[in-house]
Amino acid sequence: MHAVLDAGAAEIGRSDAPLLPALPAAWFEARFDADDRFGDRPTIDGRPAEAGAIARTADHPAIAAWIARSGRTLLPRLLARLADMRAMVDAVERGAQASRTSPQANAMSASTGKGTGVADTARGRLAHSVTVVSGRVVSWRTVAPTEWSFHPRGVVREALLGAPADDLRRRARWIAAALDPCVPCVVGVSEDRDA
Repeated sequence: MHAVLDAGAAEIGRSDAPLLPALPAAWFEARFDADDRFGDRPTIDGRPAEAGAIARTADHPAIAAWIARSGRTLLPRLLARLADMRAMVDAVERGAQASRTSPQANAMSASTGKGTGVADTARGRLAHSVTVVSGRVVSWRTVAPTEWSFHPRGVVREALLGAPADDLRRRARWIAAALDPCVPCVVGVSEDRDA
Protein backbone atom coordinates (compact mmCIF):
# COMPACT_ATOMS: atom_id res chain seq x y z
CA MET A 1 0.00 0.00 0.00
CA HIS A 2 2.94 2.33 0.66
CA ALA A 3 3.91 2.36 -3.04
CA VAL A 4 0.35 3.36 -3.93
CA LEU A 5 0.42 6.29 -1.55
CA ASP A 6 3.55 7.61 -3.25
CA ALA A 7 3.50 9.45 -6.56
CA GLY A 8 0.32 11.46 -6.15
CA ALA A 9 -1.96 8.63 -5.05
CA ALA A 10 -4.18 11.21 -3.35
CA GLU A 11 -5.31 12.21 -6.84
CA ILE A 12 -5.85 8.70 -8.23
CA GLY A 13 -9.45 7.92 -9.03
CA ARG A 14 -11.01 11.34 -8.45
CA SER A 15 -14.64 11.37 -9.57
CA ASP A 16 -17.66 13.50 -8.86
CA ALA A 17 -20.22 11.10 -10.32
CA PRO A 18 -23.30 10.95 -8.09
CA LEU A 19 -23.36 8.19 -5.52
CA LEU A 20 -26.04 5.57 -6.09
CA PRO A 21 -28.62 5.91 -3.31
CA ALA A 22 -30.48 2.95 -1.80
CA LEU A 23 -33.20 3.00 -4.44
CA PRO A 24 -36.26 0.76 -3.97
CA ALA A 25 -37.33 -2.06 -6.27
CA ALA A 26 -40.17 0.08 -7.67
CA TRP A 27 -37.65 2.63 -8.97
CA PHE A 28 -35.76 -0.09 -10.84
CA GLU A 29 -38.97 -1.67 -12.14
CA ALA A 30 -40.07 1.66 -13.63
CA ARG A 31 -36.69 2.03 -15.41
CA PHE A 32 -36.77 -1.55 -16.72
CA ASP A 33 -40.31 -0.96 -18.04
CA ALA A 34 -39.36 2.33 -19.71
CA ASP A 35 -36.08 1.22 -21.32
CA ASP A 36 -35.10 -2.30 -22.38
CA ARG A 37 -31.43 -1.24 -22.34
CA PHE A 38 -31.48 0.28 -18.86
CA GLY A 39 -29.50 -2.63 -17.40
CA ASP A 40 -26.69 -2.13 -19.91
CA ARG A 41 -26.10 1.58 -19.26
CA PRO A 42 -28.02 2.69 -16.18
CA THR A 43 -28.30 6.33 -15.21
CA ILE A 44 -29.98 8.32 -12.49
CA ASP A 45 -31.18 11.77 -13.53
CA GLY A 46 -29.33 11.24 -16.81
CA ARG A 47 -25.94 10.52 -15.21
CA PRO A 48 -24.12 7.30 -14.39
CA ALA A 49 -23.67 6.84 -10.66
CA GLU A 50 -21.06 5.20 -8.48
CA ALA A 51 -22.20 2.06 -6.70
CA GLY A 52 -20.49 0.05 -4.01
CA ALA A 53 -18.99 0.57 -0.62
CA ILE A 54 -18.37 4.29 -0.96
CA ALA A 55 -22.01 4.89 -1.92
CA ARG A 56 -23.13 3.10 1.27
CA THR A 57 -20.52 4.51 3.65
CA ALA A 58 -19.96 8.11 2.46
CA ASP A 59 -21.72 9.35 5.63
CA HIS A 60 -19.51 7.29 7.97
CA PRO A 61 -17.48 9.85 9.96
CA ALA A 62 -14.07 8.47 8.96
CA ILE A 63 -15.00 8.08 5.30
CA ALA A 64 -16.66 11.50 5.15
CA ALA A 65 -13.51 13.04 6.62
CA TRP A 66 -11.31 11.44 3.96
CA ILE A 67 -13.69 12.49 1.19
CA ALA A 68 -13.65 16.06 2.55
CA ARG A 69 -9.86 15.95 2.63
CA SER A 70 -9.11 14.46 -0.80
CA GLY A 71 -12.39 13.98 -2.65
CA ARG A 72 -13.60 10.61 -3.81
CA THR A 73 -10.23 9.15 -4.70
CA LEU A 74 -8.52 5.79 -4.28
CA LEU A 75 -7.86 5.92 -0.53
CA PRO A 76 -11.40 6.82 0.60
CA ARG A 77 -12.75 4.06 -1.68
CA LEU A 78 -10.45 1.47 -0.15
CA LEU A 79 -11.27 2.66 3.37
CA ALA A 80 -14.97 2.56 2.50
CA ARG A 81 -14.62 -1.11 1.63
CA LEU A 82 -13.25 -1.78 5.11
CA ALA A 83 -16.05 0.18 6.79
CA ASP A 84 -18.59 -1.57 4.58
CA MET A 85 -17.23 -5.02 5.50
CA ARG A 86 -17.60 -4.17 9.19
CA ALA A 87 -21.19 -3.06 8.64
CA MET A 88 -21.93 -6.25 6.68
CA VAL A 89 -20.56 -8.45 9.47
CA ASP A 90 -22.85 -6.64 11.91
CA ALA A 91 -25.82 -7.05 9.54
CA VAL A 92 -25.14 -10.78 9.05
CA GLU A 93 -24.99 -11.28 12.81
CA ARG A 94 -28.29 -9.43 13.27
CA GLY A 95 -29.83 -11.37 10.37
CA ALA A 96 -28.70 -14.73 11.73
CA GLN A 97 -30.32 -13.95 15.07
CA ALA A 98 -33.55 -12.77 13.41
CA SER A 99 -33.78 -15.78 11.06
CA ARG A 100 -34.01 -18.17 14.01
CA THR A 101 -37.45 -16.80 14.80
CA SER A 102 -38.65 -15.44 11.42
CA PRO A 103 -40.93 -17.49 9.17
CA GLN A 104 -39.48 -18.35 5.77
CA ALA A 105 -41.36 -17.29 2.62
CA ASN A 106 -41.88 -19.45 -0.43
CA ALA A 107 -41.86 -17.28 -3.55
CA MET A 108 -42.36 -20.08 -6.12
CA SER A 109 -45.50 -19.83 -8.25
CA ALA A 110 -46.77 -21.28 -11.51
CA SER A 111 -48.99 -18.28 -12.17
CA THR A 112 -48.47 -15.22 -14.35
CA GLY A 113 -46.88 -12.14 -12.88
CA LYS A 114 -43.99 -9.77 -12.66
CA GLY A 115 -41.65 -8.83 -9.86
CA THR A 116 -38.57 -6.79 -9.20
CA GLY A 117 -36.23 -7.18 -6.28
CA VAL A 118 -33.10 -5.46 -5.05
CA ALA A 119 -30.31 -6.57 -2.78
CA ASP A 120 -27.30 -4.80 -1.39
CA THR A 121 -24.27 -6.85 -2.34
CA ALA A 122 -20.58 -6.32 -1.62
CA ARG A 123 -20.27 -4.36 -4.87
CA GLY A 124 -23.46 -2.31 -4.45
CA ARG A 125 -27.17 -2.47 -5.16
CA LEU A 126 -28.20 -5.33 -7.49
CA ALA A 127 -31.63 -5.38 -9.14
CA HIS A 128 -33.43 -8.23 -10.91
CA SER A 129 -36.77 -8.01 -12.67
CA VAL A 130 -38.58 -11.12 -13.89
CA THR A 131 -41.80 -11.67 -15.82
CA VAL A 132 -43.55 -15.05 -15.68
CA VAL A 133 -46.37 -16.07 -18.03
CA SER A 134 -48.21 -19.34 -17.35
CA GLY A 135 -45.40 -20.57 -15.14
CA ARG A 136 -42.60 -19.79 -17.62
CA VAL A 137 -40.02 -17.04 -17.38
CA VAL A 138 -40.43 -14.82 -20.44
CA SER A 139 -38.22 -11.92 -19.38
CA TRP A 140 -35.38 -11.46 -16.93
CA ARG A 141 -33.53 -8.17 -16.65
CA THR A 142 -30.79 -7.12 -14.28
CA VAL A 143 -28.63 -4.16 -13.43
CA ALA A 144 -25.50 -4.94 -11.48
CA PRO A 145 -23.27 -2.52 -9.57
CA THR A 146 -20.57 -2.95 -12.21
CA GLU A 147 -22.86 -1.44 -14.87
CA TRP A 148 -23.11 1.71 -12.76
CA SER A 149 -19.45 2.21 -11.84
CA PHE A 150 -18.01 0.99 -15.17
CA HIS A 151 -20.55 2.84 -17.32
CA PRO A 152 -18.88 4.29 -20.46
CA ARG A 153 -19.48 7.82 -19.10
CA GLY A 154 -19.04 6.83 -15.46
CA VAL A 155 -16.55 6.76 -12.64
CA VAL A 156 -13.69 4.96 -14.41
CA ARG A 157 -13.80 7.41 -17.31
CA GLU A 158 -13.90 10.41 -14.98
CA ALA A 159 -11.12 8.99 -12.85
CA LEU A 160 -8.79 8.50 -15.83
CA LEU A 161 -9.46 11.65 -17.83
CA GLY A 162 -6.43 13.88 -17.55
CA ALA A 163 -4.24 11.18 -15.99
CA PRO A 164 -0.60 11.19 -17.10
CA ALA A 165 -0.13 8.68 -19.92
CA ASP A 166 3.04 7.23 -18.41
CA ASP A 167 1.12 6.27 -15.25
CA LEU A 168 -2.16 5.24 -16.86
CA ARG A 169 -1.84 1.47 -16.47
CA ARG A 170 -1.05 1.67 -12.73
CA ARG A 171 -3.86 4.13 -12.10
CA ALA A 172 -6.38 2.08 -14.08
CA ARG A 173 -5.46 -1.08 -12.17
CA TRP A 174 -5.94 0.61 -8.79
CA ILE A 175 -9.21 2.21 -9.84
CA ALA A 176 -10.55 -1.11 -11.12
CA ALA A 177 -9.47 -2.85 -7.90
CA ALA A 178 -11.10 -0.19 -5.73
CA LEU A 179 -14.36 -0.37 -7.70
CA ASP A 180 -14.29 -4.19 -7.68
CA PRO A 181 -15.98 -5.26 -10.95
CA CYS A 182 -18.11 -8.41 -10.77
CA VAL A 183 -16.24 -10.00 -13.68
CA PRO A 184 -12.56 -10.78 -14.23
CA CYS A 185 -10.80 -7.62 -15.29
CA VAL A 186 -7.58 -7.16 -17.24
CA VAL A 187 -6.23 -3.64 -17.70
CA GLY A 188 -4.35 -2.96 -20.88
CA VAL A 189 -3.08 0.20 -22.49
CA SER A 190 -2.44 0.37 -26.20
CA GLU A 191 -0.76 3.12 -28.15
CA ASP A 192 -2.62 4.87 -30.94
CA ARG A 193 -0.04 4.67 -33.69
CA ASP A 194 -2.16 6.75 -36.08
CA ALA A 195 -2.12 9.85 -33.88
